[in-house]
Formats: sequence, structure tokens, C-alpha cells
Amino acid sequence: MEPVYIFTWDNISANAYTYGSQITYPESMSVQYQNSLQPSGRPLYTWASLRLDAESTTRQNNVLPILEPVVNYHLILDMEFTPVQSVGINIEFFDYDGNV
Repeated sequence: MEPVYIFTWDNISANAYTYGSQITYPESMSVQYQNSLQPSGRPLYTWASLRLDAESTTRQNNVLPILEPVVNYHLILDMEFTPVQSVGINIEFFDYDGNV
């Protein structure tokens, strides 16, 4: 059996963009986010496996799994958004020395 990691969105988190946002949690494992003033390219929420900036005040909420070379991984997103194609996913990987 393969491990499954579920990345959750904390109810109160410095990892979420909250300025002007309406964030509700209609049911377990569900988040509804609305912000008509959301700047283009600004992340709605950020997950990280390590803190890159020692001066950062962002709390580390989840430790992401360490990815190993020569292993296949799958990312499955279960989401609905309006308008169509208005949400993008950005994934950054770092080497042992912390370089992107």
C-alpha cells in the first residue's frame, strides 16, 4: 500500500492570504475561499516542508513528505473554481543545498 498525504488548510494561519478574503469551512476537509480583490499571481495558501527565511514569521503548519529520486509521485487536486482556469498550482523543489 502506498502512503497518502493530505494537505489541510488551517482555520487560522499565516500561510493564507486573508486580506479582503472570505474564508469558510462548510464541512470537514473543505474550504471555501472568495476574494474579488485577489491580486493576480498572489498565492491563496502556501504549504512548505521547511522555512527558507530564518526571519520568517510564517508558522510551519505541515511537514511535506521528502521526495526521493527515481520515484513516481502523483498530485491530485479536488477543487472547483470560478472563473474557469483562474487558479494555478506552483511547485518549487529544492536541492540538498537549498537551491531551487
